Amino acid sequence: MKKIDSKIFVVMFVLTMGFLFLSGLQRELRIVKLRKLNGAIEIPEIKKLNFKNYYNFSFQKSIEKSLEANFGFKEPLIRMYNQYIWDFYKRKKSWSVLVGKDNWLFPNWHTLAPEYSKELTDKFDKQAQYLYQLSNVLKEYNTQLLVCFIPSKLEVYKEYVTSDIGKNDDFNPINYFCNKFDSSGVNYINLTQMMFAFKDTAVFMPFTPTSAHWSNIATVYAADSIFKRFETLSGINMPKLKIGKPYISKTRGPDNDLEQMYNLCRPLAPQTDYYVDVELIADSTTIKPTMITIADSHFWTFYYNLKMGSIFSRCSYWYYANTIFYDNRYNNVKEVDLVPEFTNADFVLMMYSANQAYSIDMDILVRALELLLNQKNSY
Repeated sequence: MKKIDSKIFVVMFVLTMGFLFLSGLQRELRIVKLRKLNGAIEIPEIKKLNFKNYYNFSFQKSIEKSLEANFGFKEPLIRMYNQYIWDFYKRKKSWSVLVGKDNWLFPNWHTLAPEYSKELTDKFDKQAQYLYQLSNVLKEYNTQLLVCFIPSKLEVYKEYVTSDIGKNDDFNPINYFCNKFDSSGVNYINLTQMMFAFKDTAVFMPFTPTSAHWSNIATVYAADSIFKRFETLSGINMPKLKIGKPYISKTRGPDNDLEQMYNLCRPLAPQTDYYVDVELIADSTTIKPTMITIADSHFWTFYYNLKMGSIFSRCSYWYYANTIFYDNRYNNVKEVDLVPEFTNADFVLMMYSANQAYSIDMDILVRALELLLNQKNSY
């Protein structure tokens, strides 16, 4: 019996040491290519080895945290664990995903909007005033500013939400801004009615059960509405979108982005949705304009579903008025000389979803407006 126990011990010891060795080898050399985990992953920095850090154990703890966050074969092991707790306990490890009825997924950040207050509406009033002034100044340079409002998934599909989302039920920031713009004359387009009409009458869904953002077809029709408004405002003959007939296909890219954040071994359930193909129509009078877009993550779907480079000669994406994408000249808004950038653009699109209307930074509006007014007054 003792011989058997000792053999088992030796085998377990060899297997354990072998796994640790292979794990360390994978960590350092990445000898096996594995599917990366979705979401933001931060690897803790290892502190400098010196007497102080070693004596107070901060060096050792930093190594331990680094190993925990970056051990070999982490990806499949985490997916297996996540799959286990989901299958047996219907639990998840993703903070950012809210599970509703029938496994409908919602972004948790949609529930984090602040409560209605006088301070909040004062902020919105200032924001509306800045947009009104900026819009008028830019018109003098033939630059058209358009504000686009879109409802959140949580707003459109509340019937699938099981947790408490009672905040701001009686206060809708989109309606508040639209009333302000109706009075002042700021150009805007509110896609809320379109999204609810898709939900009630269309064969496709404006949001899929496993996405945070609008679906392929909803994106295409939203873009078509925005581009047509641009043409009306400017008179520029832009490339036209010829939208094909809807067809069913396996759910793609952004249409399952919330499910991807679960990092499971297999999909929650086989999903299909309706999709359309888009053809661009142009002639000898067609002009590819320039556009600056200041928006939240909903604008990603434009680039995923449309050939933006074939519609615009330049289409910079200023993500939350901070990081810049799709523009080789800049990485951050802080690098930009706002006056020539705004005045040389044909269009400035500001896109607000229902929940993000609370958090879009006004600094970019204030800075641009002050610089433009200073230049105008200096002549």
